[in-house]
Order: sequence, then C-alpha cells, then structure tokens
Amino acid sequence: MEGFNPVRQVEEKVLTALESLGFEKVRARSQFKAVKKIKPEFEAYFFSGVMKRGGKILIQPVVGMDFLPLRRALEIHESNPTTQVCHCYLGLLDSSNIWTTMELTKNALEDDGAEVIRDILLRFALPELVSLSFVEKIKSLFEDVVHHRSTSQFAVIQEHLKLEVLERLLSENSFGRFN
Repeated sequence: MEGFNPVRQVEEKVLTALESLGFEKVRARSQFKAVKKIKPEFEAYFFSGVMKRGGKILIQPVVGMDFLPLRRALEIHESNPTTQVCHCYLGLLDSSNIWTTMELTKNALEDDGAEVIRDILLRFALPELVSLSFVEKIKSLFEDVVHHRSTSQFAVIQEHLKLEVLERLLSENSFGRFN
C-alpha cells in the first residue's frame, strides 16, 4: 500500500475542481497538466505547480492558451521554442488578492485551495482566454508585447518568433474558420 502523498492528494482535489469546469488531465512530462477546448483549435491549459517544500504544500498554478496550428508550426522550428500562445500565474488574475504561490498550512485534504483555483478560473481566467481565442486577438497580443504596449496579465515568451510564424500561417492559409 502506498503511503500518504499530500502533493498527489492536492493534485487530485485540483483535478476534481477542474473537471467540473470541463478540463481533462493529460500527460505532461512530470507535471500535472489539464486542458480544456475553448474552440476546435484553441485550448486552455493549466499546470497545478503543486510541490512540497519543508512541511508545507505550495501551489503555483499557471494557466494559459494554445492555438494548435501555431503550436504545430512552432514544434518543427529548429530553435525548439515554447509553443503556447501565452501564460500567467493564476493568482495574478485575482484582482481582489494578487498572489503567485498559495501556501497550504492545513491538512492538504481539508484545505480549500482547489476551490479558490476553480473560482479564479471561472471568474477571471476562462473569460479572458475565451476573449483571446481569435487569431486576430492573438496577433494583436504578440504585436503589443513586441512593441512594449501590452497591458495583459498574460506573458508571451519568444513573441518575435511567434508573431513571425503566425503571420506566415496567416499568409498561407485562411484562418476565418478559427474565429
């Protein structure tokens, strides 16, 4: 019989909360990851960031979005870039109490961390990601980051490359069906 694993217990609570919002757990190297289809070619993703440090359980949840045609185009790029459109620490979207790390001081099975995560996803993250789930919105986000005028809480890594690849995809294909 396997011993008590508080990290796994917290991840299971978080997964249950995410499943109630339509997320599904997927394999992701060694991390807990869940995804939710926003539109056929757009996915929201969630990394729980659950870890044990000392006697405490910490959660550093990250939420973001993938645009699948862009991800496929970036995966074959020789510089091995990150492929997501954007990401953000979930707690940065909580306008009432901005945070990056949630510290569980009680028994992991009794703590309400999973419900806090579910609430922030429902009230802030998912509506924001749905509003970004248009090719032109993604292009604007990349342009805003490239030109240092972004006001979004969502970060973009390798924005120049992503904008270049997205513009190439736009010139080669009609993305009207994705909007």
